[in-house]
Amino acid sequence: MKVLILSRVFMKSHVLAGELTGFPAAFRDGRKLHTIRANRKGYYKDREFVSVRTWSGLPYCSKQLQLGGVRIGLEPVRLKCCAKVIDCFVGEKPIDPQTLAKKDGLTLEAFQQWFFPGGTGSFSGNIIHFTDMRYSL
Repeated sequence: MKVLILSRVFMKSHVLAGELTGFPAAFRDGRKLHTIRANRKGYYKDREFVSVRTWSGLPYCSKQLQLGGVRIGLEPVRLKCCAKVIDCFVGEKPIDPQTLAKKDGLTLEAFQQWFFPGGTGSFSGNIIHFTDMRYSL
């Protein structure tokens, strides 16, 4: 079974570095509806069952704690940030960045800093859904 790790704390490059993300609790209580990953080599597949986990302490230097198992769904996502404006597309459908950030378990500001720590750039990958909710339907 494949494993999907949710961050327990914000990464070093984030403005909230070291603070708790709240992702594990949000996943358990159903507020974190998805996560976004590059998935460049197609590691995760649509309708696959994965073990969702978090690190008990430092990443790669501590035990993994299982949060639950879930059958995932994938949708392609493209993000672009320019002058603090984020454009989000799931497939070809534009999505409100505030909505995308909230369903990912973040504020819009934290979401922007997560994907664009330098303030601008682009990202392409997959939304990995933990529920049957889809943006493109």
